[in-house]
Amino acid sequence: MTDRKWRIIDENKKKFYDAVAECEAQGYTLIPESFSSYPIASQYAHYTCLMKKE
Repeated sequence: MTDRKWRIIDENKKKFYDAVAECEAQGYTLIPESFSSYPIASQYAHYTCLMKKE
């Protein structure tokens, strides 16, 4: 990953948590107000959030 001030994560449930953990290891902080989810199909959902590097 390149070094940026902001990250947008938009993944399915399993990949979302892996992506958040990877960004947190690089010093990014999740912005709680930015978290959202939306359904793709009847049993699947995508999760989205914004992360900021301090």
